[in-house]
Amino acid sequence: MDVYSYRYSCKTWYGLGTATGIRNLYTDSDVAPEQAAKNDAKKFNNSAECDIQLLQRFKMTVTDVETFPAMAAQPLHKYNETNK
Repeated sequence: MDVYSYRYSCKTWYGLGTATGIRNLYTDSDVAPEQAAKNDAKKFNNSAECDIQLLQRFKMTVTDVETFPAMAAQPLHKYNETNK
């Protein structure tokens, strides 16, 4: 599975500031990762205007290993084109 890390910068709903951060995302659709990340950032921040920069693409393989609490707290979001 390809997973993407991206940085976002979105205008806040009141237009006086910006919300910034980094998110991880994967998609199993034919949507380009840039578009999926932009749509995800807009939905996550409830914003109509977001800039994104892809930071990294990596392969993720899940195997049966021990999970530590800090890793379990890291969110991974699946892009769903029908739920924009």
